[in-house]
Amino acid sequence: GPRADRVLVQSGEVLGWIDMAMLPWQTGADPRDATVSALLTWHSDASDLLRDSRAYLSVAIYDPETNALWVDGDAGPVAAASLAKTLIVMTAVQQREARGEGIDDLVGLFDMMITVSDNEATDALWAEVGGRDGVRAFLEANRFPGFEFPSAADWGAASADAGSWATLFATLGSGRLLPQEPTQMLLELLQQVIDQHSWGVLTPADDRLAIGKNGWYADGEPTMQRVNGAAFLAQRDGPPGVMPMVAVVMSHYPVEAGEAWGQQAAEAFAAAALAC
Repeated sequence: GPRADRVLVQSGEVLGWIDMAMLPWQTGADPRDATVSALLTWHSDASDLLRDSRAYLSVAIYDPETNALWVDGDAGPVAAASLAKTLIVMTAVQQREARGEGIDDLVGLFDMMITVSDNEATDALWAEVGGRDGVRAFLEANRFPGFEFPSAADWGAASADAGSWATLFATLGSGRLLPQEPTQMLLELLQQVIDQHSWGVLTPADDRLAIGKNGWYADGEPTMQRVNGAAFLAQRDGPPGVMPMVAVVMSHYPVEAGEAWGQQAAEAFAAAALAC
């Protein structure tokens, strides 16, 4: 039956469910040139979710139809934790492409990093791309400002606000960042994230399509923790072949609130965004 990561498509007399990541998404403008506005100017309900927690959250919505980016929250930049794994994959793909080399030997690492969030595979690929120097070079070459790397050894410390992550994901989804085959591969891996990691902005729902990546870990100081997520979101009855909106929620908040606080905040924001 239908799943939260599939869309119903009709071609001629054939009707069937297609994996969300397999559709050739298109967008008319470059997300890196998006108009940036305060979230309140887009929809007050989504902004209202931050009323009592603005200091702990950084949120963003990218709309491909208008090439607009809405942002809010004062928490950023926030260390990405496992969300950084998506950035490392993009860097590895583009480095290999620049050298005229294939990525067949890396696909297994990509799979482990994204679908089950394996940290040892990420350590190996972090070394492969040249650590933070390699990732910084990728970001600079592709016009993605706003990322910080306080640690040469800790890829999870890569930090940015939600708007920077939304722009990165939107550019990936637009097909402007990587060639078609590796773009398709990464989107399919994001669609195959295991159930245990499908929470927050990735929470499944009957009326929702959602694929992406989450990340979480306790801060170096034991009083704070981070819970992050970035996803492509769409209503199930939305038009196929059109890139979905991108929703990102980064949170950095007191540990006594529990991991569930960050997950619930992200889930509520995604639901409000889709309802707008």
